[in-house]
Amino acid sequence: MTDATRKTRTTKKRCPSCLERKNADCFHSDSTKPDGLHPYCKPCKKYKANLRKLEQQLMNDAKFKSLYQGLASVGQKIYKVVPISSPWSIAQIVSESYRINGSRIPTQTAAEYLNIMVDNGMILEPKKGFFVREKIAIKQVLSLTKPVHKDEAMQSQKAKESDASPLDLLSSSLSALDALIAQAQTVKKCLESAALEIEEKFNSGDMAKLKQLKTLLKDL
Repeated sequence: MTDATRKTRTTKKRCPSCLERKNADCFHSDSTKPDGLHPYCKPCKKYKANLRKLEQQLMNDAKFKSLYQGLASVGQKIYKVVPISSPWSIAQIVSESYRINGSRIPTQTAAEYLNIMVDNGMILEPKKGFFVREKIAIKQVLSLTKPVHKDEAMQSQKAKESDASPLDLLSSSLSALDALIAQAQTVKKCLESAALEIEEKFNSGDMAKLKQLKTLLKDL
């Protein structure tokens, strides 16, 4: 029996995630399955993929924070002046650091820290001796609303309203608050990345406004 025959014979399929019976065209093809269809419906499959992406992003953010905090203050100063838009040479980075911080970092020291950051994946070296920070595109916060069958959602809501104790209501409210805080932190990181990229293009007259924006972000 071919995969096409299997899929034609399967007109309805129950998704084990949202528990809803859906038409075959609501599932992606999967030739390894007896019915030729992926176990999860398209919305649930997308939800699970987005969840994995967000988990990976949070892991990467935590790793970067640990690496950055592990740098000496000199290394952190060097990282801050590595450009986002186009690669700079070591001499350009040292010169910019001197302009901003008022103290000159030896070229050899700068080179050592830049190589460490390349090895750790904090920055890129697209051309020998030229360095750039990876450009982070601002994306919408991943939707983590799990698809739920309508009847199941209504029954679940009614059960919660009738059986939930004050402690249960408090617990669910705190969980919802944690989720909102996590999403806000993701948005904050995107905004901070955008501010760093914009900073390179601003003239001196606009820097005061940018500093105000960065101060507001730190207060979030």
